[in-house]
Amino acid sequence: MQYFRSLADTVEKSARHELFNFLGVLPEEVGKNGAVPETGGESPYPGSLLPEAHSEFPAGYKLVSFYVTPKALLRRAYVLRRDGWMDSEGLYQRMIDKKKIRSIRTHLKEKRRVFVNNVVVTLPHDTRLDDDSGIDIDPAAIDKTKPVSVKLRDRPNSVGIIDGQHRIFAYYEGVTDDADIANFRDRQNMLATGIIYPKDESDAKKQEFEAQLFLEINSTQNSAKSDLKQAISVIVRPFSDESIGKRIVSRLSREGALEGLLQKSYFDVGVLKTSSIVSFALARLVRISGDESLFKHVKPEMAAAILKGDLGALSEYVDFCSSELRKFLGAAKANLDSQKWEIKTKKGSGVLTVTTVNAFIILFRKVVERDGPADFDHYKKKLSGLSGFKFGSYHSSQYNRMADAMLKNVYDA
Repeated sequence: MQYFRSLADTVEKSARHELFNFLGVLPEEVGKNGAVPETGGESPYPGSLLPEAHSEFPAGYKLVSFYVTPKALLRRAYVLRRDGWMDSEGLYQRMIDKKKIRSIRTHLKEKRRVFVNNVVVTLPHDTRLDDDSGIDIDPAAIDKTKPVSVKLRDRPNSVGIIDGQHRIFAYYEGVTDDADIANFRDRQNMLATGIIYPKDESDAKKQEFEAQLFLEINSTQNSAKSDLKQAISVIVRPFSDESIGKRIVSRLSREGALEGLLQKSYFDVGVLKTSSIVSFALARLVRISGDESLFKHVKPEMAAAILKGDLGALSEYVDFCSSELRKFLGAAKANLDSQKWEIKTKKGSGVLTVTTVNAFIILFRKVVERDGPADFDHYKKKLSGLSGFKFGSYHSSQYNRMADAMLKNVYDA
């Protein structure tokens, strides 16, 4: 609800295509003024096809540049936003920004000219690239750039936006539509670079390719934020320390002592941000090497499979780490009254901050390195003096110092 409320507030009537997709409503079921429009068919747009050998992309990938109307893209576009309704750890694009959309829209009206930089999209595998004779061209069969007609199928939610969502959605259809923007929206003036995957390419391979490309494009602009890098790392480097930590913190936010206390999406307020929890606490605990990691305590067959690159075994390891950590955090919560196990505020009595959570995870890592994993009752007994600990004596990034103090004055007391 929060997602679609925000989307509709930003791009108004142009949010309807994604909403229909969410509801499972087919385009041929949607009428306008009492009539259901015809669907299907193709719309041709002139473009230029790059030979496969020149693109340096994997075999079977097609790369085409073409001019298209913003209206055509708005009808067909989808964006896999990490704060959207598609629940996946492999989504990384940010929520569309209303202020940025309005700024671009103002620019369009004032300057009255097109953008000269291209947007990057993915096209359905059955998109035709026809020559002048109407014959579909194979990029592997040409040795130089070839003029083509890009036949976009009239199929909503079929064109994926990798880069340029704000430039595209700046042409949105308003409830009270702007006459100038409506005119610009239907002009064939937006330069798009389209990538067409082979028909049999797996979703995982597509996702990895798009994430890497997105990171390459955005790393040349402002420095990518750590949470964005972590989200993309889950896809392109799944066995890295931070990727594993990112997946675990996602589970902790949904179940256990930290449920509802960690930021899961753009809309969450009054919760703890997770990028530093992943980088400065979880990464060392879950890395697939070293004596201080939980990896030392998994079954040999699971460890061997992970080291061979088995993604299924990696998911089992994420579940294992999440479960072990939930026991320890649950025991910590059980030794504090409910008013203390809340996010710290100026007026409240809660003690939870990013520093506190990091300290608990580091304490757990030190305990596991020394003693190995234990059960909930053992942790609860060892943490029985936690209620008297002076959490307020530690600030900012003093989580390692706090963890050492809890080990000495609570766990080993």
